[in-house]
Amino acid sequence: MVRRWGTLQQAAAIKELHARGWIWHSTLHAWLTRAEQPKTTTAAYEQGVFCFWDPELRPAGEAGQTPTGWSSHLTAPTFTLEYHLLDTAVV
Repeated sequence: MVRRWGTLQQAAAIKELHARGWIWHSTLHAWLTRAEQPKTTTAAYEQGVFCFWDPELRPAGEAGQTPTGWSSHLTAPTFTLEYHLLDTAVV
């Protein structure tokens, strides 16, 4: 898939994320990277633990704190990453 990104800065960021092993999941709309070696690997998918960035803004935990966002999380150990759902094109 070829994606047209809005700015040169976005294209540079995408290129750097790919260089560091991050992949864009086109259905989840999230950047993922392996947190550990996959438990299962086939030609169509791999299964294991992945780190992903959650861009959702969350309310502050206590009064006076600013809301948080862009926190990293780990998937369940049984997360299946299907290769056909990845967008690996860098434009």
